[in-house]
Amino acid sequence: MRSLVAQARRPLRRLLQPTFGSAYVVVVGGFGRYSWPATVAVLCPAAGVLLIAWRGDLNQPAASRKLDPIGAIAWASVFVALAIWELTELLLQPSLRTDSYAHPTISVLTDPVLATHLGRSIVLSLWLALGWFLVQR
Repeated sequence: MRSLVAQARRPLRRLLQPTFGSAYVVVVGGFGRYSWPATVAVLCPAAGVLLIAWRGDLNQPAASRKLDPIGAIAWASVFVALAIWELTELLLQPSLRTDSYAHPTISVLTDPVLATHLGRSIVLSLWLALGWFLVQR
């Protein structure tokens, strides 16, 4: 009987997830940048996904849950390279509080996209999709 109920819920879940995701993106995309409502609205799903990820899949054997060293080094290299580039561009600006298009930081490059409701909604959609993809892996 439980399996029948679970099977009946799957199509409903597949329908509701994009609906809630779309509503979330439209509402949160309308919040002002760097505002408290936007910060809380981004932290809540991020914390939820983090809790799911920390819980992990207990059905897998321990040997299959180990990190691939080559993949870990590759991702660490990407993050370190981005951090070095960001810090270099920040320090080459005329002032730490003045944006420079000659030495743009990541926030300067994303400002035109994130300045509009549509742009913030698209970036939130991509962020949610990436998070969902990572949770499913």
